[in-house]
Amino acid sequence: MDDPKYEELIHLASNWGKLVQLAIETKLDVPKGAEEKYRDWFKRRSARSVEVLPDQELVSILAGVLPPAVSTAISGTRNSQLARRIRTFAKMLGVKGRMLPPSEYRGRLIAVAMELLAKPSWSYTQEVLTSIVQEISRAGGHVALYDVPADWQQTPTGNISPRTFFTNPPDLRRCEGLILINTQASQDELEEMARAFPRLPIVLVHDNQPLDREYAGTVVANILPDLDSCLSGFRQLIIHLLGPAHRAKQLVFVTVSEGGIQTRSTKRRVFEEECRKAHAEFTITEVKLYSLKEGSRIAAYGTSDSADCFVCMSDVVAVGIKSALRHGTDALVTGFDDNLASAFGMSSVDQGLSRIGPAAIKVLEEKIASWRSGLAKPPAAEITVETVVKLRCCDSSRW
Repeated sequence: MDDPKYEELIHLASNWGKLVQLAIETKLDVPKGAEEKYRDWFKRRSARSVEVLPDQELVSILAGVLPPAVSTAISGTRNSQLARRIRTFAKMLGVKGRMLPPSEYRGRLIAVAMELLAKPSWSYTQEVLTSIVQEISRAGGHVALYDVPADWQQTPTGNISPRTFFTNPPDLRRCEGLILINTQASQDELEEMARAFPRLPIVLVHDNQPLDREYAGTVVANILPDLDSCLSGFRQLIIHLLGPAHRAKQLVFVTVSEGGIQTRSTKRRVFEEECRKAHAEFTITEVKLYSLKEGSRIAAYGTSDSADCFVCMSDVVAVGIKSALRHGTDALVTGFDDNLASAFGMSSVDQGLSRIGPAAIKVLEEKIASWRSGLAKPPAAEITVETVVKLRCCDSSRW
């Protein structure tokens, strides 16, 4: 994975004498005071990244102009003597493209990887991704998004070989951290990634694979919703529906037919227990994936006429059901994850997905700082995000 041009640019950025010599050979003069500005630039860059590459700020220092002038010269069509001078410096340093906004320009590059293909858990993954991207942007960084294709292959011994994303990963040398969202990465895959990028801290988000080895590649944390508080919150929601406030008697439990089997069956068991305690009738209905269309299909069932409550394991399905029920139908509809429920006045269970982004970035920043200080890598830690139940008064499908 070594790139001679990449290594040459790193060496060039760290050598002021080489920069001046190259400028002279290119028949360019370097303004007075540029060396001091260069030293300050290099100090700031090396504090954030082990490998410092030339950028548009370095071009501005050598050309003796302000950074915005570099962006204008590179991306514009102006052909003045100054613009040509700036473009020559940029070409010499291998700098291309439009300058990033100041907040991004000063920030870190964090890689985020997940399966981009549609899956039953997509609404969950989308919410987590939004949380992470917003937090990285708020912290002044920017994101490199990667797909993790599900290209497992069975070996002659019957084992599953690591996916190509881990055995032949993209070039992440400019990234200061990697966040894997719901990829279910195996220990072998994590260690393959560690061999390729031994100084790249990895944060797992909602990865159900147990971190049962002290060394799991370069993983520093696994962030996931707290299962106990999640089940407790879900039980609280069911009791609320069966209690004096609503007195639901015929309930439909809507879940997905694949993925997350252990957690889903536990919630189903909680649902059945509370319904039996309250002597309420219930049915279990499965959907292929969490979508508005599947919600509409559930609402079209004949059982929907007699049901007085739909308990959905997804806000998306809940919205589909609520939108498709006959106008005036007095049925309760509740969601899960609380990413859409508030807009439609439905009760839901907030798994804390919006809090995952801040937790992931916080642990990444701590590990990046400790590794740069030469501290030993501690064992990976599990960080849980607490669940909050959101009970709302407008659960009825009446609009």
